[in-house]
Amino acid sequence: MVAVRATLTASLGTVALVAFVVLATEAAPRMDNVCRSVDARGNVRYGDCPPATTYKPPQPVPPPLVEEPPAPKPVATVTPAEVDKPARRTLAAIWTPAGTPSRKTYPIAGVPLLVVGMVVALISSVSFLVGAFRVSLWWGLGCLFLAPVTLVFLLVHWKVALRPFVLSLAGLGAALVGYYWLGGGI
Repeated sequence: MVAVRATLTASLGTVALVAFVVLATEAAPRMDNVCRSVDARGNVRYGDCPPATTYKPPQPVPPPLVEEPPAPKPVATVTPAEVDKPARRTLAAIWTPAGTPSRKTYPIAGVPLLVVGMVVALISSVSFLVGAFRVSLWWGLGCLFLAPVTLVFLLVHWKVALRPFVLSLAGLGAALVGYYWLGGGI
């Protein structure tokens, strides 16, 4: 038993010594990458050599010769009074993003259609709420404050809510058409 223990201890000691030697030799500084430098006073320093490089600075390339085309001839002369005049801005020009192509607008028909459509939608929405309050106070409060209750009321009380709902959709559609004719995007 003692002999086995002594053998194991010797074996472990040998393995530890070999591992220490291997690690020590790998961590030892290599002498093939040591450079000697001497400064102006004669002091000698040893340090790591800079890595070898294969960099070559690029050769200057002459700029290409570009021939400029002749300046175009003026098409028309502009008087200073025409230059100082500010461009007329329309509502559609303000609403459309820069760079989008312009399209024909119809403000004479667009404004009344937009206003009438919004008024019809508002009146029919109020009529829808009045119908909900006539059925029950709770239906009216639910339709007034909660949007999902409005859809449930529309499905449950179809006969009461159908006409105001359809009128509201028609007014909303007319308002959107008027908005589109004014130059707004949908």
